[in-house]
Amino acid sequence: YYLDQLARTTIEWGHAARGVALARTIAELYPGTARAHTTLGVLLAETGDGKGAAAAYARALEVDGRETRALEWRRRLVGA
Repeated sequence: YYLDQLARTTIEWGHAARGVALARTIAELYPGTARAHTTLGVLLAETGDGKGAAAAYARALEVDGRETRALEWRRRLVGA
């Protein structure tokens, strides 16, 4: 939870590009946690990597098909 919050806070601090590396590391450390992949997707989308974000959301949904944040962020990405 705290690592996820830290990664998301990098967006608020204006350091989303640096947060991508953190989020990627978290997703690698916790590959069975859908939220970690969702957070990676959010940061990738924030830095303009839509393709990478879509892949991260897809991975999150593979881990847990009911990951509501991944569903919502993927919908926003496709609608953009």
